[in-house]
Amino acid sequence: MNRLAYFSKTISVIALLIAVTACSQRNADRSATSELAMSTESLDTDRTPQELPLPEVPALITAPEARADYVAARFWQALDFTDKSLSLDTAFMEQNFANFTSVMAMATERGRRTAMDRLVARAATDADALAYLAEVAEKYLYDPNSPLRDDDCYIAFAEALDASAAVDTWIKARPGQLAGRLRKNRPGTRAADFAFTTPGGRRMMLSDLSRGINDNVAVMLLFFDPDCPNCNETLRLIAASVRIAEAISAGALRILAVYPPEDSVVADSWVDYAAKLPVAWTTGIIADPESFDDNYALPALPSIYLLSGNLTVVGRDLTLSSPQLQSII
Repeated sequence: MNRLAYFSKTISVIALLIAVTACSQRNADRSATSELAMSTESLDTDRTPQELPLPEVPALITAPEARADYVAARFWQALDFTDKSLSLDTAFMEQNFANFTSVMAMATERGRRTAMDRLVARAATDADALAYLAEVAEKYLYDPNSPLRDDDCYIAFAEALDASAAVDTWIKARPGQLAGRLRKNRPGTRAADFAFTTPGGRRMMLSDLSRGINDNVAVMLLFFDPDCPNCNETLRLIAASVRIAEAISAGALRILAVYPPEDSVVADSWVDYAAKLPVAWTTGIIADPESFDDNYALPALPSIYLLSGNLTVVGRDLTLSSPQLQSII
């Protein structure tokens, strides 16, 4: 499913939740009930047989997040996972999981975990259906190219699998491994330190970049491969940004562009490549790949991290269109 399809197919869910939010700003009886009924009626007109019916939210639940929690927890109640004509159908499952993910984005952390627990409990009635659900969850919530990627939701899904005695070990294995990767350097935690070597042969640490700066200064980590065309274009655009150059000159931003070799195969061109990057940047190659891999999981290159001056992770696996970067690029 392409990016346009992701969003066009979830309009009905988002429309419902917009109505849900509107209800919270009115008196929570007849007004809220009529708003939801009108929204549901209009959605039913456009709904295809591929979409599960959305649960009706009681009018007494008025807070937007609470309403999203209610819908998320009951989203899959109309699906019998033993009906493999649906639970193993690609179009049906992907469409509904996209809708489900859109609801989960508005739910609380507790609501997300409850929804994942209930989803796994229902899907565990059929091992084949649950195994396929795990594939869909990975595609939508974990894949770095998914516009609906959500690390916290995927971790909640993996933990729901792990906590269930009804789920076979072979189904838990891969989600558990991927969730372990996502737990590394989560936003709000301090980025793990690592060693790198500059083109001139000097050994440095990530923590060296935080010396003498306050928490308001940003540190941008650019993980790249000199043989990666996407890396080349991303670094070129960042290097061409006037705002970034001004931020560096003003002392508000520091940039570390570092090359993490894969499988100990080092691109011979990395030193020449680094020499072409702005002199105001710090550049290097990971000095201890094994230790680095223990602490960092890069789903794809280029990978951009944004840190505060004390190296707290503000955002990770960012793209140039990410809001955290748009504010400074």
